[in-house]
Amino acid sequence: MPFKDQDLTAGQLVRTCEDTYASFDFSGGLTLDSHLEEKLQALGANEDEKCFISQVVYGMTRFKKFLSSFLDGFYHHNSGVALRGDAVKYRVLTYLAAFRLKELSWQMFRMLLESQDAQKALVLMGYLFNADKLHNVCREDWLQLYDKQVHTEATHQLSHQMHWPSLACNDILACSVMAEQ
Repeated sequence: MPFKDQDLTAGQLVRTCEDTYASFDFSGGLTLDSHLEEKLQALGANEDEKCFISQVVYGMTRFKKFLSSFLDGFYHHNSGVALRGDAVKYRVLTYLAAFRLKELSWQMFRMLLESQDAQKALVLMGYLFNADKLHNVCREDWLQLYDKQVHTEATHQLSHQMHWPSLACNDILACSVMAEQ
């Protein structure tokens, strides 16, 4: 698990996941395994961080349609405040929240969030941990893509964490105010 004997900061870890995923050519060329091996060899990270990055990229690839469906709704409801250029960042954070939060722990996820631009993190948190959006907007799209078990697993993980985002939002705002001073 990252953050133990870390070589990369939380922000660098998220950016590396973004860059590694975004640079993969899904239309052909290298396999995902070869791509990851090539990218991670050049990276100055410890083995735990390399494993984390690989798992995130594999997971984002496995749940690509699920995450794309979520992001479609997210951008539809946040078109005035969320930039499409940040789609891979939102994809990484959404994957971690929906599928890895229990394993990662809220504390580590919060560290990753706090390493991001406060406005971007707050917009995502406001949508991602909104029970109404999850059950009324995302549910139908997700059920068309995956069986009920995948949908239930993701929404269960997110809805059981609904009380934490308000605390994290306060922390993110506090970090943002301190950084501006």
